Amino acid sequence: METFLYTWNPKRWPWSELEEDLRRIHEFGSVNIRWSCGSRRKLPVGSRIFLIRVGTNQNGIIGSGYTTSKVFYDTHWGKDKALRGLKAHYTYLRFDVLSKSPLISLDELQKLPFSVFRWTYENSGVRIPDEMADLLEREWVART
Repeated sequence: METFLYTWNPKRWPWSELEEDLRRIHEFGSVNIRWSCGSRRKLPVGSRIFLIRVGTNQNGIIGSGYTTSKVFYDTHWGKDKALRGLKAHYTYLRFDVLSKSPLISLDELQKLPFSVFRWTYENSGVRIPDEMADLLEREWVART
């Protein structure tokens, strides 16, 4: 199974439903959310995903889940771009873990063995190499 990194920067998109999404995961075990996958046009349904928060003083991996749809094209998530008629690529994600604070901090990801991968992308849909994905998954399971 391929693994992908999705990115959330609160300075670019405030995620006003975060508290509600956290409640849904607590109550139902998962939550489904539409999320931009950057410029990626193909992403297998059922792919493993991790969500990293960037652009704050609490950066790091805050969520995990799976893709539940093929990539589709829709109105851009950025208000200015949407007003200009621009579109973006999306997938639906089913988050099984989501946290307000990082469960694996960016500081930890910038140390070996994780530091051989670049974690701070502006866009989502970046494929995590299999060996790195295996390391991340093991660490994630230990912490969740």
